[in-house]
Amino acid sequence: MKAKYIIASILAAAILSGCEKTKEVSSSAVDATKEAASNAADATKDAADAVVEGTKDAAAGAADMAGDAVDATKEAAGDAADATREAGHDVAEGARDAVDATKDAIGDAAGAVKDATQ
Repeated sequence: MKAKYIIASILAAAILSGCEKTKEVSSSAVDATKEAASNAADATKDAADAVVEGTKDAAAGAADMAGDAVDATKEAAGDAADATREAGHDVAEGARDAVDATKDAIGDAAGAVKDATQ
């Protein structure tokens, strides 16, 4: 009967030893899973941050491009306005010259008619 108790004790010790080993393996697996989940969360956060930063940079670039386009449009409009003003001045000057030439021609014609009638 003593042998039964000894065998039972040995079996119990082997089973308990196996349970401790199982606990260690389970604990290691849990720790590894936690670490893997933490690493995945960090990688996901880093990727999301990169997307956000990339989007901010793209938006800033688009805003700069739009500002440049507005500036170029303003400059072109100003140049067109200047050219239109200059053309208007040239037309007005030409019209004044034509009026002066017409006055001179009318004066000359009137003088010729006056001389012819006298």
